[in-house]
Amino acid sequence: MATVDTPARSIASYADPLEILLEQDLWGTRLIIDSAAPLTGEQFRTEFPMGFGTLQKTLAHMASAVYRWGDVLGGNMPRAPLEWANFPTPASFVPAFDESNALLRVQAAARP
Repeated sequence: MATVDTPARSIASYADPLEILLEQDLWGTRLIIDSAAPLTGEQFRTEFPMGFGTLQKTLAHMASAVYRWGDVLGGNMPRAPLEWANFPTPASFVPAFDESNALLRVQAAARP
C-alpha cells in the first residue's frame, strides 16, 4: 500500500513555484492512491459515466500525462499511453508516478 509521506518541510517553504507545483501534484496523486487502496479489484475497475470510465483508467491517464510532458520538455516524441490493464491495484501505480514525476522534474529543471 502506498503511503503519503509528510514532506520534510512545509510546501510553503519552497521558493520555486515549479517545485511547489510538482510537489503538490505528487502529494495529491499519492492521496488518491491511498484513498483507493481499500477498494476491491471490482470497485477499482467499476465503470462510471464520466472521465476515463474507471479509477484504474484515470490513474493510467494521469501517469501517462506526466510521462508525456517530461518527454515533450526533453525534446522527445511523447511515449504511448500506459496500458491501464498492467496496473491491477492502486498501489501498482506508485512506481510509474514516482518515475514520471522524476522525469518531469529533471526536464523542467533544465528549462530557464
